[in-house]
Amino acid sequence: MRILIIVIAVMLLLFGGLYVVLFTGPGNGIVKPILEGKLDNIIEGEVRLEEFMLRPGRFAFEISLDRNSKVVAKGSMNLFARSIDAAYDLTILELSRLEHLINYPLKGPLNTSGTVRGNLSGLFIKGMGDVASGKTGYQIKLIDFEPKSVEVTIKDARIEEILHLLNQPHYASGLLEVTADVSNINLKEIGMDGLVKTKIHQGKVNGDVVNKEFDMTLPQQMAFKCDAQTRLEKNLAISKVDFLSDIADLFSQRSVANLQSAAIESDYKIRVPDLDKLYFATNRHLKGSLEVDGEIKMGKTVLATGKSNILGGTLDFRLENNIFNANLRDIQTLAVSDMLLYPKIFSSSGGAEVNYDLAAKRGVLEAELKEGKILPNQLMTLLSSMAKFDIRKEVYGNISLKSEIDDEIILSELYMKSRHTTINSENAEIDLDNEKIDAKIEIAIKGTGFIARIKGNINKPKVNLDASALLKAKATEKLEKKLEKKLPEEFKEPVKKLFDFFRR
Repeated sequence: MRILIIVIAVMLLLFGGLYVVLFTGPGNGIVKPILEGKLDNIIEGEVRLEEFMLRPGRFAFEISLDRNSKVVAKGSMNLFARSIDAAYDLTILELSRLEHLINYPLKGPLNTSGTVRGNLSGLFIKGMGDVASGKTGYQIKLIDFEPKSVEVTIKDARIEEILHLLNQPHYASGLLEVTADVSNINLKEIGMDGLVKTKIHQGKVNGDVVNKEFDMTLPQQMAFKCDAQTRLEKNLAISKVDFLSDIADLFSQRSVANLQSAAIESDYKIRVPDLDKLYFATNRHLKGSLEVDGEIKMGKTVLATGKSNILGGTLDFRLENNIFNANLRDIQTLAVSDMLLYPKIFSSSGGAEVNYDLAAKRGVLEAELKEGKILPNQLMTLLSSMAKFDIRKEVYGNISLKSEIDDEIILSELYMKSRHTTINSENAEIDLDNEKIDAKIEIAIKGTGFIARIKGNINKPKVNLDASALLKAKATEKLEKKLEKKLPEEFKEPVKKLFDFFRR
């Protein structure tokens, strides 16, 4: 009995001492510097526990991070029911000081306040705040300290401040609105149900920053807006997106992202009202518009397909990782010249295949055209005048073009044949970067050959024509006719053979 009394007495002393330390003013005074030291180890800078009060049914504390930053919480609690009913107020001037605590390098201020109610098995957090200069409201339900449902509303938050908050460069500015209602959250299986609506308006891309970070040449300011609606089903996020900008528009009726595997499958439609606004990407001026419809899959590999009505015909393409394949059908050469702002020198239609490696910037283009006609130009006018033959009336039923693409340099082989003429060129070089051309063209009109050299600016090249063969043929023909009238009959056949020799 004596031992039992001693044990009970010791227990009473321990509980009494614990009660004094935890739930009385003097005891709180002992605990306060200990907690302050722990906080100082995990939060950068000088941290002060301005207030600490813990009683059996209530509590209050205030942590000062600096002159303008503090965390305040106070309320009631029931130790036996393990329940809480409290209010909190967070005013933090610089989130980077909490990096060791939240394990992410956030930056900038955070102001929020709200209430916490419930018990250890179910807590309900409701609050509002001023995040990125926007009004934010939220409700969070925790089961066993894990989130099970979240409701969030964000109105007119500034995108540039959100990027700063996330420690990202100032890629863009604008206003963001979000409404989210998410339930059945399962962090282990990365699944949830709900609906998220997102709107961006007054958006502007900061071209200077994007160009520096991604080695691009975007315009300094590109206005945009976005309207997206995402339905969450287990581990899938299914979105409908409308993205409009002053350069191009992008639409997706159904974009599916797997939250576990990070794989994405989506349809898309791209609309470019003015191709010349893509100069930053193409590095050349273009004329006209473009619409492309297709699908894209992103996972371990990237696969994109698309189709478009373009250049008077159709385009089908496939991009798998870095390999681009395109098939053009029934295209019009005049439409190509018009789009590229090149002089119109040839009219024809046909198809082409393109195989190009985006990483190596190398590829091949092969085209077969039909019903071709040469349009009036400096070279053909000169030829027609010398040959006394209008080459522009010829119809070329057999036209083949093969080009090897090496970055900005294109080397081409061209063959054209009509009833009376053939046109052939090998290793014709086009420098897209400097808009230069250097081509040697062999032309035969009714068996008589010419050589033309085209060199200089693509839009206004210099044309040099070697017509010695034509002049030789004309002079020989005239001489032959004169001699034929004056030569005796027995000399005509030997002289004819002699002229045939010179025509070779």
